[in-house]
Amino acid sequence: MDVAPRRTAALIATHMAPARGFGGVAECAAAMAQAWARKGHAFSVAVSDGSRGPALCAGDFSLPAEVPIHLYRASWPVRWGFGWGAVAAVWAACHNAAGCYICGIATWPTTLAYLFCRGLGRPYVAATHGGLMPAHVAHIRRNKPLKWLFYRLLVLPALRRATAIHVTSRLEGDGVRAWLPDAPIVEIPNGIDIGFWHTPPRARRAGDGMRLCYVGRLSREKGILRFLNIWNKVRGPADHLTIVGSGEGSYAAATHALAAHIGDAVTLTGALDRIGVRQALAACDFLVLPSGLEDGDVRENFGIAAAEALAAGRPLLVPRGLAWDMAEREGFGILFTPDEAGVTAALKRAAAVDPASYAQAAAAWAAVHCDLDETAERLWRAVSTATDGHRLS
Repeated sequence: MDVAPRRTAALIATHMAPARGFGGVAECAAAMAQAWARKGHAFSVAVSDGSRGPALCAGDFSLPAEVPIHLYRASWPVRWGFGWGAVAAVWAACHNAAGCYICGIATWPTTLAYLFCRGLGRPYVAATHGGLMPAHVAHIRRNKPLKWLFYRLLVLPALRRATAIHVTSRLEGDGVRAWLPDAPIVEIPNGIDIGFWHTPPRARRAGDGMRLCYVGRLSREKGILRFLNIWNKVRGPADHLTIVGSGEGSYAAATHALAAHIGDAVTLTGALDRIGVRQALAACDFLVLPSGLEDGDVRENFGIAAAEALAAGRPLLVPRGLAWDMAEREGFGILFTPDEAGVTAALKRAAAVDPASYAQAAAAWAAVHCDLDETAERLWRAVSTATDGHRLS
């Protein structure tokens, strides 16, 4: 009887781009898979077909034929990747792997992966993707007692047994250490295709105002609604803000309503593909990442759009306390305190400088720290170390 070959690793995620509507986690999973495939690494993928658009098929992921894809149908709620087919898909991926990289926590397929790895004795590297950020945990403890029980009974024990926990920034690592002080943590930024994002400086015309761009979900932790409100009070007559992304619920509705009230000075594009995002960045002077404006401690763990903007040579406007506190020191952005006075002062500073003066430092920093091939190889070494039975320090 033929026996399926033992793969070196399995990558297990809830969603993977080109899935739409699930932000940076899905994008990072896809980028990592592509990079591993280019290097010829032996791995498989287990993922739902869930998307805010049409359901995906295996061919949509553009992976080589030699990479097995265990794809299952996601039914309601698609956001959590729920579907009974996940049981067989995730089991097959874990069973045929020497070790696993589990991309996320507290979703249906990732929870199955943690349980199956434990039962099969497979080592695994866990990526929390902000799931233990202090404000996120505080919100769950305060408002979702059943989900917090789920964290206590399944999520935290699973992370304690991880060979390593992958975080994308020191900020995210601090959140992990608050609950798992002895956890072996490996800090590796999200990687991007540097060459794809490279963009010439924007040609500014006489009378041009400052052009800002925001890329991300329309949600409270991103802070775009309050930023839009503050920006509207102080913007110049020719200034423009492009908002790339989509969202649901009252927060997204309020963002759309305010943008409609402001008028032509704001453009809401909805979610865009990589080419569309690159075009939006090419047309801007600064990328704004206003996470933390709404509730103080509700913040991004990384913000992959920031890395993409830097690779495009676009500087950042970003609050203090995120993963980008080095922006001014490294010469690729302007920091501000997460309040109205801080935003107003930062906008005045940005209006008084030539954004092109940041371009070289921005692109150079991204090339050194966020090159996808390098970050993917670092992560592959972490997973390989896990499969060899070593714990990372």
